[in-house]
Amino acid sequence: MSLNKIQLPPYLVAEFYKTHLVELNSSTNSNTESKKSETLKSLGENKKQIAILVNYSDSVFLADNQLNFLTQLLAACKLNLGDVAIINFHGLKMDFETIYFQFKTKVVLLFDVAPASLEIPISFPQFQVQKYKETSFLFMPSLQEIESEKTLKIKTWNCLKIIFNL
Repeated sequence: MSLNKIQLPPYLVAEFYKTHLVELNSSTNSNTESKKSETLKSLGENKKQIAILVNYSDSVFLADNQLNFLTQLLAACKLNLGDVAIINFHGLKMDFETIYFQFKTKVVLLFDVAPASLEIPISFPQFQVQKYKETSFLFMPSLQEIESEKTLKIKTWNCLKIIFNL
């Protein structure tokens, strides 16, 4: 009997390899798992699982005057900074799955962040409330544009009333 033709019973093979039969190195892990391990910086406590994505190249999160305007918008919706997570999406290469994994989002407000940049498989225009994976999305212009133009404020408010049942 040659050594190349020995067949071991399954229980014996299991005994030989109690901890693992094949070891995968970290480079073979899926992209999703590695993205999920990345931690995004955010402002706010995210108590109500609302992610607010902004796009500012010159601020860590957003400028003071835009933060004040956003705080007023949140107050009108009976929310505060503790209820949300503000993420500056400028320069990030994150998809929706990563954001959803970290923040367990129920609502995502996109201020000057295109839905396509989140790699979601749907496209929708500004000021259209859109559902995807049990999350409501709202894509809008930047906060400074909304603040400076009355018609944009009205459109924003009408959409926020829908999302937050006001």
